[in-house]
Amino acid sequence: MARTASRDSLIKQRKEAEERFKREKERIEREIRRIEDEERLRFGRLAEKAGVLDIEIPDDAIIEALKAVADRFRGSAQKPVREAPTPAPAEGSADAA
Repeated sequence: MARTASRDSLIKQRKEAEERFKREKERIEREIRRIEDEERLRFGRLAEKAGVLDIEIPDDAIIEALKAVADRFRGSAQKPVREAPTPAPAEGSADAA
């Protein structure tokens, strides 16, 4: 009989753990949706500031332009950042001495 009680206890613990996992998963999914919505709103505000909402062009053209922008920045993000070379002082200046 002790085995049955122990087994029932383990089954109950497992179900409780599964319920906690399910609730946590749902909470994380809600958080992800909230963050994605915030990102969409932010992008919309940026598009509005840039005047994208004021132009009459097909969505396909806007999508292609945004893809090109994303590719441009994606490419620059992968390249190492280099500092601009310091210009050499001109001959005859006080720094050249």
